[in-house]
Amino acid sequence: MASRRVVNGVLQLASAASSAYLLDGGEGLVLVDTGMAGRADELRREIDRAGRTVARDLAAIVITHAHADHAGSLAKLADTYYVPVLAGTLDAPLIREGGVPPTPTPTTRLGRIVARLSPAFAIQAARVDIEVGEGDAVPGAPGLRALHTPGHTPGHTSFLWPREGGVLFAGDVAVHVLGLRESFVHADREQARLTLGRLAALDFEVAVFGHGPPITRRATARFRALVEKLAR
Repeated sequence: MASRRVVNGVLQLASAASSAYLLDGGEGLVLVDTGMAGRADELRREIDRAGRTVARDLAAIVITHAHADHAGSLAKLADTYYVPVLAGTLDAPLIREGGVPPTPTPTTRLGRIVARLSPAFAIQAARVDIEVGEGDAVPGAPGLRALHTPGHTPGHTSFLWPREGGVLFAGDVAVHVLGLRESFVHADREQARLTLGRLAALDFEVAVFGHGPPITRRATARFRALVEKLAR
């Protein structure tokens, strides 16, 4: 796993499959997503290392959506850290029950491969303590707010942090792979495009993704350009 500082207070914890993020929220550390199954030990080491550096403990785990590359290591981490686990209201039941999410609709040729492989990746059942909706707060990070961003999954939730010019934890509303583009698969492509349009109307300097490197300057402008491209 490769870790890198994105901006002050945000650490990207990247692997080949997807990225998780560790946020120093000011009153505690917040882990955003957990990656695929098998990453729990690596993430524990990063959480412990960051905690020693800033003298803060893990305060919460938030999951952007119920896919195995984002919630795969949640079960083990939730057993290790007795902190609240947060997820969107419509995705929380699948995380609690475990199993395979519905097969998504591809948006690209690569997406067709992803969709065919998706039945092989089940989510291990894990606790969700708090179901979040639009505007809800996150323990340990004053100002961090949930955004209901459906389309990729019904309960997909992004998170917006007001510091550093605004940091959007975008999950899979889009991917930043060879440029910013719509995700390779969606549960509801039309809804996902509406979500992109809504995000493009916000104001944030930085965006971080489940797939691909962060955008660290003028992120909103990049989202607006993507929305305009998709509308053509």
